[in-house]
Amino acid sequence: MKWITLLTIQTMKIMQRFFEWPMLIQPTRARYLLLFLILHTSMLPLISQTGEPLTCEKVLEQAEANIETYRKSDALIHLVNAEGAPVTGAKVEITQETQDFLFGAILFDLVWDREMGPEREALLKERFAGLFNLAILPFYWDSYESVPGHPRWDLIEPALEWCMEQGITCKGHPLGWTHEVGIPDEVLDLSLEDAELLLHARIIENVVGFRNRITLWDVVNEPVNTVSWELGHRDRSKEHRYGRDIAVQELAGWVERAYKTAYRANPGNQYILNEFRQIADPVVRKRFYELTTELLERGTPIQGLGLQAHEPRDEWFDPVDVWETLELYASFGLPLHITEFSPQSAGAPITGGYREGRWTPETQAQFTEEMYRIWFGHPAVASINWWGISDANSWLPGGGFLNEELGSKPAYEVLKKLIREEWMTPPFQTTTGVDGTIRFEGFHGKYRLVVSFPEGSTRRFDFHLSGEGPNEVTLKID
Repeated sequence: MKWITLLTIQTMKIMQRFFEWPMLIQPTRARYLLLFLILHTSMLPLISQTGEPLTCEKVLEQAEANIETYRKSDALIHLVNAEGAPVTGAKVEITQETQDFLFGAILFDLVWDREMGPEREALLKERFAGLFNLAILPFYWDSYESVPGHPRWDLIEPALEWCMEQGITCKGHPLGWTHEVGIPDEVLDLSLEDAELLLHARIIENVVGFRNRITLWDVVNEPVNTVSWELGHRDRSKEHRYGRDIAVQELAGWVERAYKTAYRANPGNQYILNEFRQIADPVVRKRFYELTTELLERGTPIQGLGLQAHEPRDEWFDPVDVWETLELYASFGLPLHITEFSPQSAGAPITGGYREGRWTPETQAQFTEEMYRIWFGHPAVASINWWGISDANSWLPGGGFLNEELGSKPAYEVLKKLIREEWMTPPFQTTTGVDGTIRFEGFHGKYRLVVSFPEGSTRRFDFHLSGEGPNEVTLKID
């Protein structure tokens, strides 16, 4: 039985509208206290919009319905001649070329694997570009700048340039993290004040240095589950970097300062707050909600919330828990990003109680399809990112969607079916009516329209079908 109710979500949405709560306006303490009381005093099961208990089946049904409602829009295109008169009876071929929704994976292999042969690199790029329009590039401080004052931007550059050529959006991960790989020994040797100054210099250097090329950043990684900057700087043992006994107000200070520094360096980027274990652990879910509330009250320019989805590492998430978590964080009005997903396939027992069995390539694919359908079917989710590519370099056994030789696994076939087939508008041909118009419904993204004339000539137009609308455009044929 679930102990958060639909009343919680609906109450938050009503309060947001009442108080006109845009992305970066501070939510009031009263609103948070009201939600807190609801969460902790409600004894009703989670219910669906129909008033019935929410089940796995209802979650999947709602997700599928939402895909039609939120991921697609109607388009109205007018074809006119040079005098503005309708072009009737014109044959038009329409093809979707890009997607607005971001599907991605980490591209660490292209950055770190310097001994990758040309054939393997070509196959890796082919596999990646055949699925994704989002790539995550590594900026872990201890490896990106293993020698103080010598950042290894030269390792990032080739992968970044390739992504730009392919039209792939790039995200940097992470700029600030109190894990041991986020605070190099040389930084620990400095005073606390100088160490934070150096952190902020690193933030500015990367945000400005990769301006207009890396537009998404995890500015701070895992702040709820790790310690504050002050404690991380003091703890040279590196053995106690994780803990939940730190008040969110104590954690919020260094996080707030980091995001404000990044925002001042470039207000045009999207800055995401990334965390793990929100789906499976109510304690982390609550603490992350509290920290986000505290940061927004302080005016922290957070523009997205990141939810990792591989902790606990063997668990098959209950779809109701997934939906409940998305609904809770959607109440902030910020885009949600599924930042790290890597189900394994090497035979470990499935945990969590929702499903039984073992993690095999087949169950990995089944879990992948279920989660991707739920995430793509929630209107607040803006991206889904797989944390790995192949089993050769996966951080979890069998955690890639490709095998060690970069051959396809069942999970790859599922991703291909969903991303490139089911969730893209199939190419089609049509003819303009007597009013010179074309009407169609399609997934959000960029489209190519090719108009063919009887004498054999063609004319190409590009059109963006947006979820923001309106999607009505007039194309003039001279």
